[in-house]
Amino acid sequence: IKLEVQNIHELAKNNSDTLNRNLSLGIIPTVSPYFLPVILPKIQKKFPDLKLKIEEAQSSQLTEKVREGDLDMAILALPYELKDLKSLKFWEEDFYWISHNKTKYAGKSEIKAAELEQSKLMLLEDGHCLKDHILDACKISSPSQYSLKASSLNTLIQLVKGKMGTTLVPKMALKELVGNKRGLSISHLNEPGPHREIALITRSNYACMDTAMMLLDFFSKSLKN
Repeated sequence: IKLEVQNIHELAKNNSDTLNRNLSLGIIPTVSPYFLPVILPKIQKKFPDLKLKIEEAQSSQLTEKVREGDLDMAILALPYELKDLKSLKFWEEDFYWISHNKTKYAGKSEIKAAELEQSKLMLLEDGHCLKDHILDACKISSPSQYSLKASSLNTLIQLVKGKMGTTLVPKMALKELVGNKRGLSISHLNEPGPHREIALITRSNYACMDTAMMLLDFFSKSLKN
């Protein structure tokens, strides 16, 4: 009943002005620091009347909040089990191996998963879907095969700089994480891709689906420019 009443109100607002409204948007931590600085200035200019409320959380929390109607939409990385939710993909990307310049294979433009020394591979802690996507792309089945775990990509990059190991990051994060850091090497993970897809998630009966489609198109164009 809560969702039905909410949808009626949202539909009434939507019929008057698609993006002159309040919108709650969830986003995962492995996307937000690299996506929001690009998108927010553009969205404020393009849709000045859009009142955007943003919440950062892991995928499991965001999907539940979208399902319950506590969030209108969320930005997630796929593949991820969505069950009854609708996904609208707007970006796809590969992973890149970040190593210290003194590391074996550093300097190669391409690297195969079989060339990675798994005992030196550092990934995010459990709960981050990026960790699962990396394990899948590299065909690593046993979690015990890789070493240190961290709670943020920035921490992993600092550890790579300190010669503690190597890591993998998505293309979206390369400029922010590695851009002007000396002593680091970037190699494309030469495995079948895309290694992950970014999508806008909402309820299948969401009343403002045209708003979702407008944002989908806007996100896609903004990231390509």
